This record gives sequence, structure tokens and C-alpha cells, in this order.
Amino acid sequence: MRVSPPSSAASRRVPRLWAFLVVGWIVATLALATSWGASPRTRAWLTPRLVSLGLNPEAAAVTHRIVRKCGHALAYAAFALLALAALRGRPRAPGQALSLALGLAVLDESVQSVSVGRGGSPFDVLLDVAAAAVALALAGRRVRSAPAPPEPPAT
Repeated sequence: MRVSPPSSAASRRVPRLWAFLVVGWIVATLALATSWGASPRTRAWLTPRLVSLGLNPEAAAVTHRIVRKCGHALAYAAFALLALAALRGRPRAPGQALSLALGLAVLDESVQSVSVGRGGSPFDVLLDVAAAAVALALAGRRVRSAPAPPEPPAT
């Protein structure tokens, strides 16, 4: 008869917490895919602040666009790392995390394509997935370059 190790409530909560965070991130991303995250809304908030810092309106408009694209990249890089943490210990976790990022990017741009004031873009899907892939590659490189834990003393 095989006896499994006792599982504590704390060890079960950690994976659930990661899964909850992943689902929360997906919900937030899809909410921002609607008119809530539309460029005119963020432009109305950011551009006056940039102009008050001394940028001319044209430079503020370019900066706004760059900030939005960088925001896409950072959000998907962070999502991929969050998904990787949620999938920790599973075989092929990095590939699964990248697949989740791709699925979210496609869903995000699909929602944007039918939302008022938004437009879906295949370029944004590529940007999002590329950012997720870079983040996962860097995370994998960091794990591979980490020193091995010390061996227990021989008895």
C-alpha cells in the first residue's frame, strides 16, 4: 500500500493563489481591452501631464504611443512570468505559459476589434508574444545559471 505524504492546507493554497492571480490578470486585461483602455482615454490623462513637464504636444503624443506599446510589452512579459509561476513544477511549463500569453493576446486583440474606440492589431499580438517569450527565456536563463544547491554532508 502506497502512503502519500500529508498535504497541508498552506501547500494547497499557494497553487490556488497563483491560479487566482492569473485569472485576475486575464480579467483585468480583457476589461482594459474595452473602451476603458482606449487610446483617447489614456491620451486625455497622460498628454496634459507630459505637456506640463515641458514636452510640446507633438512630442507628448509620440510619448503616449510609446508608453502604450511599452505597457503592452511589459504587461505580457509580467503575465508570462506569472503564468510560469502558476505552472511551476509541471513539465513544459514555459511552453504552456507562452501558450497562455498567446491565447490572451489573441483574445485581447479580438475584444479590442469589437470594442468602441478600439481596434485589434496583429502587430500587437506579435509584440505581446515576443515580450512574453523574452521574459520566459530570461527567466529560464536565470534558473539555468543559478548555482546548484550544496550537497548534504556524507555520513
